[in-house]
Amino acid sequence: MLVLIIGDFWIPEREIDLPTKFKKLLVPGKISSILVTGNTDPKTIEYLSTICPTIITKSTVEYEGFKIGLMSGWDKEVYGRASNVDIVVSGGSHVFEAYEKHGRFYVDPGSATGAFTLDQDEVIPSFVLMDVRPNAFSLYIYKLITGQVKVEKMDYSKPL
Repeated sequence: MLVLIIGDFWIPEREIDLPTKFKKLLVPGKISSILVTGNTDPKTIEYLSTICPTIITKSTVEYEGFKIGLMSGWDKEVYGRASNVDIVVSGGSHVFEAYEKHGRFYVDPGSATGAFTLDQDEVIPSFVLMDVRPNAFSLYIYKLITGQVKVEKMDYSKPL
């Protein structure tokens, strides 16, 4: 199951649109679900719905045995413990981050547009595709660096 994790668009307040090179990668029919961390406008949600009709903005969902909590804000570890999820998807930092702590996995896809924030001098546009399988998943991290899309991969297995 392929899940798009994306957010921190800030269209039109801080950026005009999603980078064209990202739009070329996000095609209909390949993605099962989209998790949006926030800072979207109706036109962006409408665009995302052309890629996949299942768009989740704040909720807890389950894929392949992983309970995933979607939130926006800074207290992600507190949220993870309180909601008892396996994966916490958060936004707000505008910077990609992924790590495991105490048997829980945390992922922030960063800013899809590279929208500025007062906390960062330079924001690298990024989003994540998560290939979810029973008890494991792979993250494909897409970043737009000096005009080129770079992809990194991170694998994770659920603790037994």
